[in-house]
Amino acid sequence: IPEFKDVKIGVNPLELLRKKAEGPKISKPKHIFILVGESLTQSVTDDIYSEYHIADAGKKFKAQKNTISMENFLPAGMISQPAITSLISGIYDSNLEINEKTQFWEHTIITSLPEQIKKLGYKTKLWYGGNISWASLGLFAPSMGFDECIGGPDICGEDAPATWLGVYDHLFLDEVKKRILAVDDEPTMHFIYTTSNHSPSTIPIERYGWDADTIFGNIPREVRDNKSKVAALGTYWYAEQALFRFVDDMKEHFEDSLIIVTGDHSCGIADSLLSYRKQTIRESFCTYFAMYHKGIDANWINKNSIGDHMQIMPTIFELIAPKDFEYYSLMPSLFEPQEHIVTPYHWMTQSEIGFYGNYTAQDINWRDSKQQDSLITHIERHDFEEIKQAYVELTSWVVRHPEI
Repeated sequence: IPEFKDVKIGVNPLELLRKKAEGPKISKPKHIFILVGESLTQSVTDDIYSEYHIADAGKKFKAQKNTISMENFLPAGMISQPAITSLISGIYDSNLEINEKTQFWEHTIITSLPEQIKKLGYKTKLWYGGNISWASLGLFAPSMGFDECIGGPDICGEDAPATWLGVYDHLFLDEVKKRILAVDDEPTMHFIYTTSNHSPSTIPIERYGWDADTIFGNIPREVRDNKSKVAALGTYWYAEQALFRFVDDMKEHFEDSLIIVTGDHSCGIADSLLSYRKQTIRESFCTYFAMYHKGIDANWINKNSIGDHMQIMPTIFELIAPKDFEYYSLMPSLFEPQEHIVTPYHWMTQSEIGFYGNYTAQDINWRDSKQQDSLITHIERHDFEEIKQAYVELTSWVVRHPEI
């Protein structure tokens, strides 16, 4: 990592991540909402899939005045656990499952999102649609600084309709809304994580408004006649509708709220839309990102710019923190132009995206729903691998040094 090039043995490298806020861009909101939708994916909001209408709510939120969004946004993990723990802890989990290590149940790390946001006077609550025993959230989250960690079954009842992961999203979010409105007494950051958009797709979505005849437009018959694909698409529609209905409710009740919506990671939903080509690297891995506040100017960043999960935390501080407020962050905010983004799994530039899993790369700006002949996949691309390895080694160093 460039900042670490002169680090001497015995120095805590996390101290080198100290930054100073340049001063608030918006008035300090009473409520901050960070909504992480299970498998919320960027690709289905692309214009080439507009006829499917399964992501209209997410597209509408992106298009609203005072919303900043990105088309190329990388998650912090390939699957839920490392993505969520990275977002909370402020360092890449790097598949080390730091949430399952006892030192992270007993100590707080200085890069932690909830621990640092509390310095601005916020209470911190984590709401998870499933049981907080999942991924040891009930132990990990409080040590990272959450004042409360609340599971769906705890507030909706053990008998509430649920998938194997958690309570149906609309029921869970309705209960979260009731409890937030009932106790609106102090500034609070709400980190809310849903569960329903996950296979197997068993939710009876027809009960909740799904109608393929009216929602699907001019889509290929191969998709329309495939029951598993229709179930996956319908479940995505259901979860997205529930999530953004909650967003609309929070905007209505708390007009000055800061609302950030992302996914824990992407999913294979574009595969369900396609019968004529494979998903691109970008479609396979880029997750959804949009951020709203009534004082935000959508022109503050370029919509075609690149970003990743680890930039959410510094962006919050650069939006609301007083000048010279000190915070620790692995990445700069989204307001700083980035030539490249690197995670333990992927890399991006303004023109390409690469995947370390098989060392391939593709054009990041390629968009075509049907033709793939024009898309070139480059092999043996090891771009930025030293930076990637540095992030992995940083996490390993932290794990080996619980005294910090």
